[in-house]
Amino acid sequence: MHLRNIFGFGLLTLTACLGFFSNCRAENLAIGHFGSTNYGDWKMTGTAFNLGPASDGLLARLEIENARDNRVASSEIEGDGPTGTLTSPKFR
Repeated sequence: MHLRNIFGFGLLTLTACLGFFSNCRAENLAIGHFGSTNYGDWKMTGTAFNLGPASDGLLARLEIENARDNRVASSEIEGDGPTGTLTSPKFR
């Protein structure tokens, strides 16, 4: 078998694999959309998330960048003392 035939076969295989994997990418899925001062249908326990989503100037203080809608779930708002959970609704 000539080197040219091996390279052509390898290139064909690579092209087919790239085509397959490019079709397997998942779209971004927003699991949390905190566009207001509460967590919507998420279930909260304890006190770690009581103040609601972090937003605006608080994001800079917590060193959080690129927040969607400028709001994120954060248990650091009152430091390390509070504990609890924040559970999303079921999603697929």
